[in-house]
Amino acid sequence: MTKQKLVKAAGETAKEFLLARSDIAQQFDVLFIGLDEANTGKVIAIAGPTGQRAIEKLFPRGEIEWREVSAKGQIGWPADWREFCFIVPGLLDYPDHGLRRELLTLRSIEKFSPDQFAFLMMSSVNHQGNASAALYSISERQVIQLKPFNQTN
Repeated sequence: MTKQKLVKAAGETAKEFLLARSDIAQQFDVLFIGLDEANTGKVIAIAGPTGQRAIEKLFPRGEIEWREVSAKGQIGWPADWREFCFIVPGLLDYPDHGLRRELLTLRSIEKFSPDQFAFLMMSSVNHQGNASAALYSISERQVIQLKPFNQTN
């Protein structure tokens, strides 16, 4: 499934742009990064306090142990931002997970790309309406943000 079809199914529009890492924390509450093919299904979340709470709402029975941003990724993140690595296929075992089920029906989870795993997490956080999330596409080397179709610009 192409990114355009996934975005349309989520009822959103995608906006792609270049953004310095130091500016991400000013624009968003959380950034998701889908890891490459050798780690397919793993998504790193780097989040400020608001983003952390939004992610925790997706998994009310999960125990997320936030840690300091890894040494090689620390530059440019505020001191209160933390990271966690999610193994997305395993999250589906939580019966009350908050991942957008309508997106999960579009294709088999085994066929998701790294960006699609990150997209699922990002869209699920944004859908709550209490935090702003973006994803960093390793393959496209850019930040991608979603907005509902009914929002302008």
